[in-house]
Amino acid sequence: MPLVNIYSEPFRRDGNISAEGASKLLGSPSLSPLELLLRETLQNSWDASIGEKKGIPSFKIRVRNLNETEKLKFQSFFSESPPHEANETVHKGLKEFFNKSNQVVLEICDFGTRGLGGPFSASESLNDSESNDFVNFVKNIGSPRDIQFGGGTYGFGKSSLFRMSKCNTVLIETLTKHKNKNQNRMIGYALGSEFNSEGKRFTGRHWWGVKSDSLEDPNSVDPLIDDDANNYAKEMGLMSRLNSTKTGTSLIILDPNLEDLEVNFENQLPLINPEDNELLCKKLMVRMQEILLWHAWPKFTPKEDEVLPMKCTISIFDRTKKLPDPRYISPFDKLTIALNKARK
Repeated sequence: MPLVNIYSEPFRRDGNISAEGASKLLGSPSLSPLELLLRETLQNSWDASIGEKKGIPSFKIRVRNLNETEKLKFQSFFSESPPHEANETVHKGLKEFFNKSNQVVLEICDFGTRGLGGPFSASESLNDSESNDFVNFVKNIGSPRDIQFGGGTYGFGKSSLFRMSKCNTVLIETLTKHKNKNQNRMIGYALGSEFNSEGKRFTGRHWWGVKSDSLEDPNSVDPLIDDDANNYAKEMGLMSRLNSTKTGTSLIILDPNLEDLEVNFENQLPLINPEDNELLCKKLMVRMQEILLWHAWPKFTPKEDEVLPMKCTISIFDRTKKLPDPRYISPFDKLTIALNKARK
């Protein structure tokens, strides 16, 4: 396994956007953190679809406890902490996460999409046919997506990922096309707070990866690629992408803030012991189904030939269900009738 290093971003002479500024790009949205997260990630997955002729895109959500092997592998990946002066959410949050008796992660994965391709450096120029998805999602803030009729803007919905994590940390794993070959990539990303260290000012943005060979900034990191990324993904228990047809992206939110998803939950205890929280698990499942249907029911309405535009499954501590058919749920049943007339 390669050595995974942390890179904490310093402010440049001409300025940067701070991590706190990046996380507040949406201001004070009317949607709950979970609504915002699911709406934005689903839209980005839809925009990144590679087309029906190559298969129906799928969107999968999974909440799970890490087993001991998986915990150790996550701990190994995030073993380097931000500088001790950064006594912030990321620094303290990761330490608290790995000290818990149970480690919960929330995964949002898509398949049949193009993944996060393109160069690793935001300063590298592109040719007309080359994707810039990786740097737009992992490095840049607020970059528009170059998708006709696309609804996503990378910087805005991205902040919802970090809001859902108690340690403001996300692991990003993707399988994409790069220079006409499939390439697996994996990188960690966190948004903390500004801090000072060794006479320098830092933005609070952190990345975990392998040391870059860039002359421009030799301290920066690039993602793990191919076998290195695959080996980590396997031992972390991530959904498999070894099949070359499973291009797409997985976003793993560490220590998700699950206990505050629904204000009407009678039980506000953390979902760390699912056997003792059966009712809460069911409510979380229903809440996720409800959000996806309200915000994206047309994507889950079968066409005349019964083919779905997009597939979706939700797994809550090994309880897995497909998204219900909106044609048989009020008030979506009326909407789907109108949609199918419009499709004809």
